[in-house]
Amino acid sequence: MDSLLSQLGLYDFWGTLFPGLVGITILIPILPDRITQENKQVFWHSLIIYIIASYLLGILLHETGHWAQEKILYKKLKKNGEPCDNFLLDNSELKMDEKEVYLELYVKWAQSKHLPLTPTRSTCRLFFNYCDYYIQSKKNHAQASRMQSLYGMSRSLFVYFFIMLPVFFYKLYFVAAFMSFVVSLIFLNRAYRFNLIRLKVVMRTYCIELASSQ
Repeated sequence: MDSLLSQLGLYDFWGTLFPGLVGITILIPILPDRITQENKQVFWHSLIIYIIASYLLGILLHETGHWAQEKILYKKLKKNGEPCDNFLLDNSELKMDEKEVYLELYVKWAQSKHLPLTPTRSTCRLFFNYCDYYIQSKKNHAQASRMQSLYGMSRSLFVYFFIMLPVFFYKLYFVAAFMSFVVSLIFLNRAYRFNLIRLKVVMRTYCIELASSQ
């Protein structure tokens, strides 16, 4: 498993391949009988084909999730945008004392870059990306990468179970449809939560790296 993760990358595995594995595994029992009979050997005795199919499904879920994030999740449902877009603004989800620490760091950074000292949504994201790149350059990005992977996994699984709702209704699996709805809401909440946690991890790690370098 460690070798597989090192080849794929943490985000590729948890954010792309794992949701695809879950999706393919759930799909197999509800496929038409002739498909499952004809492809039983392919799915269960050919691991390479199984993983490729899972990865392709994972890519579709990832891209659909990215579209949903840009057009729906943080535009229609949470109109304030992603945490990295507003963590220095009045509508920030951070506590005031933590936000004030980051505001001081932002002002110093903005002065050095000749940017506006009053943060906006675009400069918030720019500053966050800078902090994220900074801790990557210091080889202290492992925890932030884990949070990003869990966020990507939760977002993809939300998309998958939401899409499966009409499939289960069509197959008259009403209990499965209800469970799919509940699980999709759970993963949507986890996606929001891990995206916020990732912001906090990046900024706190950035503060630690700055303190250690002084």
